[in-house]
Amino acid sequence: MEKALYAGAVRVNGQERTDEYGHGLLNAQKSLEALGGGALIPWPSAWWALALLALVLLTLGRRERPGYFNILATPSFLLPLCLATVGVFFARSWFGGASGVAGDVVNAVSLPIPDWQRIIFGRGKLANPLFYSALIPLGLSFFAIKFRGLRPALGGLSIGFAGFLAYAAWAKAPGLAYLPFTFLAVPWLMVNTFVCLFIARAMLKKEAV
Repeated sequence: MEKALYAGAVRVNGQERTDEYGHGLLNAQKSLEALGGGALIPWPSAWWALALLALVLLTLGRRERPGYFNILATPSFLLPLCLATVGVFFARSWFGGASGVAGDVVNAVSLPIPDWQRIIFGRGKLANPLFYSALIPLGLSFFAIKFRGLRPALGGLSIGFAGFLAYAAWAKAPGLAYLPFTFLAVPWLMVNTFVCLFIARAMLKKEAV
């Protein structure tokens, strides 16, 4: 929803993001269009991730490639993918009345992993570029070198991050701290998307028997 508001904002005097107007003036109609009409594409990051998964699998040879639906049906792959793209989206609906520590936990898990930066740094106009990057999948991928059982989970996490970052780049939202201009933020997001895809490819590749 937040990304849709950013994407629907009308630029003032054709300028990029400014401290005075932020991303621009709110345009409710365009924001709804960014959401895909509010019904057709409720979780755009997840759809991006599913499309990128197909792309990654197509880069693998026939003997190296797991089945698309087979990998999606693997809980250890699907759960991290969902956490990275949509979070536990039903948490607020089911447990929205929780308060205190329980309420904080509900608010945290309902966010996609890249948006957990709000918990650490607080809500702000700009997102932290370290969370909006391949840093988390890259760091965790080193554990998968030794523990092969983690590879499906790391593959799902990497694909999820790739979908999240790709959609953020496409929607040009939100602005990134230290990279507040679109011409700086979009390349950052795209480069990190490709890094995530590279990690996912390595994690999903079947080993030759």
